[in-house]
Amino acid sequence: MKYILKVNTRTSDLVSVNDRHKKFINGIIGLDNNWGLQPGIDYVAPEFKNSESLTTFPLGKMLKKKQKGDIIYVYRSSKLTDEGVDDDRVWLEFNPAKVDYQQLVYEALPLYISNFNAYLAQIYDDEFIDIDFDLSRGKNLREVIYRFYPVHYIDDQLCTRALGYNLYEMKERLEGNVEAILSIGRGLLIISTSLVMSLDDAIENHNKINFLLRR
Repeated sequence: MKYILKVNTRTSDLVSVNDRHKKFINGIIGLDNNWGLQPGIDYVAPEFKNSESLTTFPLGKMLKKKQKGDIIYVYRSSKLTDEGVDDDRVWLEFNPAKVDYQQLVYEALPLYISNFNAYLAQIYDDEFIDIDFDLSRGKNLREVIYRFYPVHYIDDQLCTRALGYNLYEMKERLEGNVEAILSIGRGLLIISTSLVMSLDDAIENHNKINFLLRR
């Protein structure tokens, strides 16, 4: 089994890669679990080579418990669009059976979200990549939610764009139907469960959340 942790933030030419990188790294240095970074090391922001539009920082290799994955940064220019393809993002792959999953959900992920100024964060089974290929193709992640994952963060702007109402109403619709709803920054972290879900159960969970939020 392989899970994906993905955290997206909107880019802007007003927020440099160096500034975003510094804030995120400083926010997770000393995190007292395997999802943090060791203090005393200079985690330098990556540079863009030649005319590349993306650059990566090998976050997974740097974590206390090494994982596969990177921070992906987009080159700042006047050509940035209001679309998910231009997001800076954290992407990590891990085996949920070999980590403290609840620690990730309740301790690490909130720090990742707040220090990356995320509008969207998700933890999901990587089999959804193939399952949702056609469903996700061409979609703008800044205004569309095509699947609700067992652990899912949504900020106020995404909520309004995708669902047509505010976070307060979203919370009202979900209270009593999920394990926890955490307020982080300008959004809500919806934790349907902090237990590892089978793919079938995750699909059933999506159907439940989708019904509650779109009825």
